[in-house]
This record gives sequence, structure tokens and C-alpha cells, in this order.
Amino acid sequence: MAERIPCLDGLRAASIAAVLFAHAVHAVDGMGALAVASRLAGLGVRVFFVLSGYLITTLLVREYERTGAISYRAFVWRRVTRILPAYVAYLLVVWLTLTPPIGARWWPALTYTSNVFTTGWWQTGHTWSLSVEEQFYLTWPLLFAFGPRRARQIALVVFAISPLIRTLVFLVTRNGSAGASWCHDFIAAGALLALTYPKGFAFRWSWLAPIMAVILTLIFEGGTRWIFAAQMTVGMSVEALAVVVSVAWCLARPASLIGRVLEWRPIRALGLISYSLYLWQELFLYRGANVWFGIPAALIAATASYWAIERPGLALRRAFRPMREAVVIVRRS
Repeated sequence: MAERIPCLDGLRAASIAAVLFAHAVHAVDGMGALAVASRLAGLGVRVFFVLSGYLITTLLVREYERTGAISYRAFVWRRVTRILPAYVAYLLVVWLTLTPPIGARWWPALTYTSNVFTTGWWQTGHTWSLSVEEQFYLTWPLLFAFGPRRARQIALVVFAISPLIRTLVFLVTRNGSAGASWCHDFIAAGALLALTYPKGFAFRWSWLAPIMAVILTLIFEGGTRWIFAAQMTVGMSVEALAVVVSVAWCLARPASLIGRVLEWRPIRALGLISYSLYLWQELFLYRGANVWFGIPAALIAATASYWAIERPGLALRRAFRPMREAVVIVRRS
């Protein structure tokens, strides 16, 4: 079993709380003064990207250092048993209980490509971020075939070219959401943190980083076309740096007041169900929904999903561990 990383569940809890708060605000009409809060959902999702980049890369580095090899089959099996059961259950419930609007499409959600091809449906629109992560899971272990040092260089390149790719996607599609969905610099930033400073770092003014991330989100997530252009080019990358500094500070200071708060058991419990909560909240926090019912219902559904679906999936992973017949894609010379 992998060593637990302090603060990670707490950071997940903070991220999903931002998403819930933003979607709750979006669900209630007549709250124009608080509409700016809906922009925090994007920040919460992008923090998840940094955490995924950091955690997955940390696990790959540990496996490489421990065994001198990385098994792609074993890695994919771990991801499948972790992610797919709850995801399939959510899509199945949506398919059985809701009628999709005209123009809605299932195949982008089913193929993890909804960050490229829109589903046209609110209840599956949030799968775009899951598509970004799944594409990362399928490609990053393969890039590790070049070794951690080369992987660090690749992550730097991805971080550097992401603003250009965002801009090109926007120019081709004329779709701001399509451009903003290229968040790979956030994942690359998390990977670079794991490859360079595994236990994080803390400098004197690093506590300002989360404040900076929120301010950048509030500035860049709306406004004139020039502000939007700034977001597409360098704005999101600067935000990625602010988020990764925030994560690094938390990793380096688990005994601080913030670290202790993030490690508080109720907050950690929220972080544990954050994946299921991100999936199921979309059923209950649509525009016009009763948030006093929607938030508790989402928490109940996520808790049930975690214990009835996610946990058995982890047991399935242990029961059919493919490490015994692993396909090794990289071996240390």
C-alpha cells in the first residue's frame, strides 16, 4: 500500500467545496451579486489537476526507484478499478432516469473525449475534466519510458506550450470553453513538483499563492475579450504556478495551522469522497435546483457511491493484481 501523503485529502476537500459552492450559487436565481463565486468552480477543478499530476507522478517515481521498472498494465488496472466503476454507475443512472435534450450526445462521455467534443447536456458536461485526467493517465506512464529526468523535461515542454495550444484551439473552434479546457499545464505543474520537490517547498511569501490564485480566477474568468485573451495565453499558466506553490507549501508544512485544518478528520472525510461527489453533484445542483435539498442529497449519493462502488473497486484491484504478469515498459539500466 502506498504511503499516505499528508494534506492531500484536505486539499481535495477544499477543491470540491469550491465546486459545490460555485454550483450552488449558479443554481439559485436572483443572486447576481454572488455570481462571481461561480468562477471558483473552475479553480477547484484546476487544483484537482495539479493534485493528480503530483500524486500520479509521485507514485510512478516511487515504483521506478523501488523496482527499476514501471508496469503500464498494472498502472492502467489501478486507474480502471479506481475510476471506472463510479463513472459507469453515474452514467447508467443518468441514462435510466433522465431524458437528454435534443442534440445531446453520449459518446464523448463514454470515450473520455468530452474535453474535445461537447456532450451538449448539463448532466454530462462536467465529464470534460474527467476526460483530461483520463488522457493524462493513459499517456504519462508511457512517457516515463524515457526515465524521470526526461519526463521532467517533457513536463516542462507541456507547461511551456500549453498557452499556445489553448490559443490555437480557441482560434480554430471559436469556442472559449474548448480553449480553456486545455489545462495540461496544471497537470504538468503538479508532475514537475513531484519530480523536483517531492515533499514540497515553502518560502517566506508562499502563503500569498492561494490568494493570488483566487484573484487571478476572478479576474480572468470573465470580462472583456482582452481579459479573455490574457487568460488563454499566460493567465492560466500563472494561475497554475500559484496553485502549485500553494500545494507545495501545504506539503512542506503539514504541522502548520493550515496543515492541521486540512488533516482534520471531517475535512479528510470530504476529501475521500471528492471524486464521487464531483460526479453526483451534477444531478442535484443544476440551475433552479433547491440547494438546501441538493447539497445534502449530493453528499448522501457520494457517500453511498464511495462505500458501495469505489471501495469494492479497490478490493477488485487487490483480488486480480496484474503485477504478477506485468508488462514492463521501462527498466532502469
